[in-house]
Amino acid sequence: MTETTNTNPNATQDQSVAMLPLADLSLSGLNPRQDVTEAEIAEIAASIRTVGLMQNLAGLRTNDGVEIVAGGRRLRALQAIAAEDKADPATTLIPVIVTTDPAEAQGWASAENIVRRPLHPVDEVRAYASMAETGTPTATIAKAFAVTVRHVAGRLKLAVLPDPILDELRADRITLDVAAAYTVASDAAHALAVFEDLSSSWYADNPTHIRQRLMAEAADATGKLARCVTRAAYEAAGGVVREDLFGGDVYFLDADLLSRLAGEKLAGAASGIEAEGWAWVEHGPDRPDYDVTAKMGRTYPEPVEATEDEAARYDKLAERIEAGDGDKTETAEFDALQARLDAEHWTEAQKAHAGVFLWIGHDGEVQTLHGLIRPEDMDAAVAAGLCRPSHHAARTAKPETKGPYTAALAADLAQVRTGALQAALLDKPDLALDLITFALSHPVYTAGMPLGIVTTDAANAPKGDEGMKLPKDLAGDGMGLPLSAGKAAEAFAAFQRKKPATKAKLLTAHVARILSIGLAGDAANPFAERIAEQAGLDVRAVWTPTESFLKRLTKDQLLAIHQHIMDRPEPSTSLAKQSKKDVVRWLHLIFNGGKHAPALNDAQRARADAWVPEGMIRQTAAEDENDRAVEAAA
Repeated sequence: MTETTNTNPNATQDQSVAMLPLADLSLSGLNPRQDVTEAEIAEIAASIRTVGLMQNLAGLRTNDGVEIVAGGRRLRALQAIAAEDKADPATTLIPVIVTTDPAEAQGWASAENIVRRPLHPVDEVRAYASMAETGTPTATIAKAFAVTVRHVAGRLKLAVLPDPILDELRADRITLDVAAAYTVASDAAHALAVFEDLSSSWYADNPTHIRQRLMAEAADATGKLARCVTRAAYEAAGGVVREDLFGGDVYFLDADLLSRLAGEKLAGAASGIEAEGWAWVEHGPDRPDYDVTAKMGRTYPEPVEATEDEAARYDKLAERIEAGDGDKTETAEFDALQARLDAEHWTEAQKAHAGVFLWIGHDGEVQTLHGLIRPEDMDAAVAAGLCRPSHHAARTAKPETKGPYTAALAADLAQVRTGALQAALLDKPDLALDLITFALSHPVYTAGMPLGIVTTDAANAPKGDEGMKLPKDLAGDGMGLPLSAGKAAEAFAAFQRKKPATKAKLLTAHVARILSIGLAGDAANPFAERIAEQAGLDVRAVWTPTESFLKRLTKDQLLAIHQHIMDRPEPSTSLAKQSKKDVVRWLHLIFNGGKHAPALNDAQRARADAWVPEGMIRQTAAEDENDRAVEAAA
């Protein structure tokens, strides 16, 4: 066996290492490690075989030999190696630091047990990585350090992290879970960029949020689209996945491919339903909104009528099964008959007047909603006796509004304005401090209060509006996951160590996230409008009109926008002759550019870049020319 003669750090300077026969060594009662497992001894023996005995033993000389007070596990491992190799213990020499003073021996035993500390995870990572870089197999590394192969493999997964992250882990400023979260990054540069970006945020110690940031463009394998498509089908189509190095998460990197495959699966299901003869079939990834289905009528499947023979057989089978006399064949027959009678049956008349929605449920399965009747088909459906006139639609009819937009569009535009106000406040920490202090010290009795002491983020971006581009501090969950009491104490201590500028930035971002504002108008909240004015609200800094917004306007409104941008006395006659869809596309190109975008002079471009919908301009500028242009169209 290989041996080294490193001096025991607990020895005094006048002590020396003696090479003693293994046969003369025994375990001292002073040794604190009396009970150890065979697996432990085997691991240490494997380490000694691989790299030798890296530290000498320490013992007390007695009349019977030397009793080992420090290194009891190493002694047993050496004995195991000698027995396995059939080596003579009398000639096998072991380095031992020896004393004849029981008190000194007791001190060695206690010191080794108390002072010894396991390697820090980062020290392990770097030591294992250094050996791995020379081609040393993982199994050999495990033997050298007397640990399991799985333990070495786990530490080596952290070796991909950049040094700044490992340095923070070594200084115990982040946890092992936080460091492990960064292993999902595409490369070290990506991990470091996100690490630096999150270093002063509330969720810097949230592994879930870290993974979400690193994989923002990827799809989680637990998501409904991934469940619908399945990993096997995605990879068969050429999709690439990235697995969390610690086996906890799987990500589908090609979100477009995943979306296409899910759409194809949904379209296939829709084709099968279309073949059944329904008047219409629509499908999409999400369940249709309630405000869509609430306007529709509904017809329901007709019950299946049992024949006289079926009814008689059903009753007989039920009687035998309830009495415990039915056999397996009769039970199966009864179940099949029950299933037929319970099945949904749609008549041809129902299918001719109604349709079906399909979507992907949270479990990845295709969900359906049959028998919906569109408003324009209601009269014919009522005449056919399929349903009654819809009183619900009459009760929920939207009242006429003062503004030019529907209530739904006005609500979405209010969210856009809220996002713009929040973004404007991000670089105004003094205003944020004034607002939060005022809200704490001045209760205001109004439902229109734009600021409250809450932890819930205000809605700041309408769903599906691709024109909204918010700063990263306003995107996602600002608070992150709730902290436990213990975590809160640790987080607060970490927060107190942050620089004043960092604290001010955090406060400003949180105040911004909880602010909300409506559209400017006759009922505008003066307090909210004052905040908007002082913050310098600029809607176009975060939002650009796109097709998703423009198609919700009337054609006259669209023509008025074009008239304003081009500075024409009258709407464009040629544009007015085109379909609304073409007008929407034309304005989208004006606002967003593109290969076929029209050429604009400097004045026209300035008006296009400044245009916003009615209600976006602060109350102090309510007579802006942009507003007048939209009002004229309305």
